[in-house]
Amino acid sequence: MNLPIFDFTTTRKFAAIAILASFILTNAFAVGALRGERTSPVTVSAATAKYTTDLTQLGREGRLREELSYEKETTRLIKVLAEGGSRQPVIVDEDAAVQATIVEQVALRIANGSAPEKLAKKTILKIETATLFSNAKSQPQIAAIVNAIANDAANSNGQIILFADELTSLVGKNAAETNFFNLIAEGKILMIGGSSVAAYDENIASQPNVAEHFAGITVSGKTQNSDSVAVKNDRDSGYRGDIVSPDLRDMMAQDPSGNKRVDVILQAKDADNAAFRSLLASGQARIADRIGNDDTLVVNLPLSTVSNLSTSGLINYVSPDRPTTMTRPCRRGDRLDADAFAAGT
Repeated sequence: MNLPIFDFTTTRKFAAIAILASFILTNAFAVGALRGERTSPVTVSAATAKYTTDLTQLGREGRLREELSYEKETTRLIKVLAEGGSRQPVIVDEDAAVQATIVEQVALRIANGSAPEKLAKKTILKIETATLFSNAKSQPQIAAIVNAIANDAANSNGQIILFADELTSLVGKNAAETNFFNLIAEGKILMIGGSSVAAYDENIASQPNVAEHFAGITVSGKTQNSDSVAVKNDRDSGYRGDIVSPDLRDMMAQDPSGNKRVDVILQAKDADNAAFRSLLASGQARIADRIGNDDTLVVNLPLSTVSNLSTSGLINYVSPDRPTTMTRPCRRGDRLDADAFAAGT
């Protein structure tokens, strides 16, 4: 008995659809589905899929926790990454968990859109060095895996930032022989390192040909002395007058919509206060720098957020971040000290 033409055609259509679906899934698998990525168009190797964790994706999924204790280090790390250059940042601290937390803060800001534009489309991949060194059976195997990961980063044209939490196991005199350091020296990959103080001094800082490619970011203490606390309390209770500078008021008057973005120096009463941070986030503010160890921030935000901050009771003063005239020769990066400006000096 002959089969109906309709049935045969339908079967062919189903077969074609199945083949097409298989092709799409196979390519998606190679592109990054191994790690659950949703946005990266970069093809990665099996080594990268197995021995890295996408911290940016974890941020998108709400699996990273905001930690304000390391605001200063996080801000500095963001600045080094955004400015580029030949030196790669290294978080130097005895606690690997602290190193990871600081890098996770950067990944979280990329994920929630509060990082600088130059980092907006980056993906931070953490190299799981503990897993790598425990699974690999020989130095050549370690080198092959590290080289594959490094090559993936190089081929991403700067989209992938690698985080090596045990940097001195990959570069320096005790590292396995790989092409990893060569790619760093040639400026072909972006990375963040992690290291203890002793390991950094012995394996990186002591070797000029290695040290020239890295910039150490030392994690500072989190305690305040009584004098600094007293000064802060005096400043908080003693300021009187309009907390928005006159020229910033003029900018707000010229833009009733409040959509224009500006860079401001913002003196918070408590820069780590949850309500203050929530207000910044709701206004899509981007913290560019934290001046010293106090509560003065350099922030890029819409003028509408300035208006909200001025009535929040959470800040002492806000003014534009602008070039200044100084009595000494001006150096690149100089800006007016916000405390001095508020005091009129």
